[in-house]
Amino acid sequence: MSEDFTSAAVAQARLQAVERILSELGRVASEKATQAVTSSYLSGIESAQHAIGVTINAVLTTPHKRMVAALVADTQNDILATNAYIDKQIKRAVREAMSEGIRATLGSGDNNAKQIKADVLRRLRKKLGDAANTALTDSKGRRWDVDRYIDMLVFTKQKGAHMEASRVEAVERGVEYGVIIGPPAKDACRYHIGRIVRMTEAGDTQYMTLDELRGSGQIFHPKCRHSVVPYADPTQLSPTRQQTAESQEKAGRQALATGKRNPTL
Repeated sequence: MSEDFTSAAVAQARLQAVERILSELGRVASEKATQAVTSSYLSGIESAQHAIGVTINAVLTTPHKRMVAALVADTQNDILATNAYIDKQIKRAVREAMSEGIRATLGSGDNNAKQIKADVLRRLRKKLGDAANTALTDSKGRRWDVDRYIDMLVFTKQKGAHMEASRVEAVERGVEYGVIIGPPAKDACRYHIGRIVRMTEAGDTQYMTLDELRGSGQIFHPKCRHSVVPYADPTQLSPTRQQTAESQEKAGRQALATGKRNPTL
């Protein structure tokens, strides 16, 4: 039937237009995310140099260049995955709009090509709008609109770039420790603010490593506002900070022992 082909052609044309838009948005998002991650990384180098007390001069040494390349590649992969997911959702919306529109119109006894085309387009606009507005579902089943998800993604990548830059710079300068800083929190972060951490596996094992804490999910999670400041010698902390570090070390380990993402102690 020519009516079916007419409807399919209309839907296909709309789908191709959406794919072109998605491709361009992906390219622009990738470029901007790359710039944002690189800028945050350079800022992280400077922050570490300020904390350590050396001349501020953000230079990308070989270790820094490797880390920037890895972070940029990771960010671009996440954006590509997001685009692919949205594309899948939109294609499904197109197929559903076509089949529902054709069934509904023919089911009513109307096989007029213009009527089928109009009904498919009406359904297509609605389904594409719904798919674009809530196109993403995370591993916990939470649905995100695209704008909020991309904002969260870029913010998290920038924070991660800043922290990794500080860590690489600190390690290059022989600084093995850091102190977790940031605003007060209501989630599990509150048990870890003020703790002393090891930047790598080296150093005093009474302190957990940055990677161990990040892997717990209790702090340094997406949209987390906390970070680590390099500190050469934990024994040289002020008495107040030392007391805070000790009490938070105890609280943090108790929180981790629960095995929960956001425990109440």
